[in-house]
Amino acid sequence: MTIRWRPDLGCGDGRFLLRMAAHFPERNFLGVERLLGRVRKVCRLAGERGLENLRVLRLESGYAIGWLPPAACADWSSTLLCPDLHSRSTGAAGFSKSRSSTPRAAF
Repeated sequence: MTIRWRPDLGCGDGRFLLRMAAHFPERNFLGVERLLGRVRKVCRLAGERGLENLRVLRLESGYAIGWLPPAACADWSSTLLCPDLHSRSTGAAGFSKSRSSTPRAAF
């Protein structure tokens, strides 16, 4: 049986990742983050909360995209988060709740 992972590229402090892993215990989550302090924090919190379905990989997101398993092993159709650009200037943490439905960039 192949284990399918839901990757979270640039998982940061893990707030979203930890909540998703707790809410969906039947799914497996893989956080990818390059900063060691953040990786340690997410790992510590996952351990404290008993989240057996969460792993964290310390790696640049670009490398992760190139080296993670193919589509048969990873669920790349996960959630795409867009940080609220205004949060940095106001000091408020969070994500924008509304986005334009018209794409401004092609991937």
